[in-house]
Amino acid sequence: MKDLKNLFIILILFSIIKVNSQSIDENTPIELDKLRISYKVVNFTSKEIQGTIYDRYEVKLDAKNISNQDIIILESDIDETKVDFSKKQNRSLVTFNCLNANGKRLTAKEKQLFLKPHRIRYRFKSYDKEGETKVITKYVITAYYLKKGESVSDDAIFIVPKGEKLKMTYAEVYKN
Repeated sequence: MKDLKNLFIILILFSIIKVNSQSIDENTPIELDKLRISYKVVNFTSKEIQGTIYDRYEVKLDAKNISNQDIIILESDIDETKVDFSKKQNRSLVTFNCLNANGKRLTAKEKQLFLKPHRIRYRFKSYDKEGETKVITKYVITAYYLKKGESVSDDAIFIVPKGEKLKMTYAEVYKN
């Protein structure tokens, strides 16, 4: 019963994200409440994969803060006893989906852009095996941000059936 309930919740969340997805065209920026998002194709080739020819698009994705204020999300759990220093933690800003991408050959079907992490240096004393005092430095993420006028971007490679253009959608993940 618990698994069925979890599946139902996942399906609702998945449908909400898909409903909020909007189509986006190449080199046509979309202005949202605080963001201007866009993508452009930087390289196009055709590739044969297992006897079938596909079109391969190398794409640059971009999101820019166009509001008059910084976007800041404070980390809710910065207790040093609970922080996992090895885990890369990010906050999603926007998700791009290529509806007709097949994801073959380690290529993408979707790509997310993230807010930048703000880190502070955390120093503490510890003891080694011999009992000598050592000062250890760790970096703790305290917030995620995107300053006004700043952009975040990333590259992605999408493979689609031969002759098809990219069918791109976006979903704004960050809401404030």
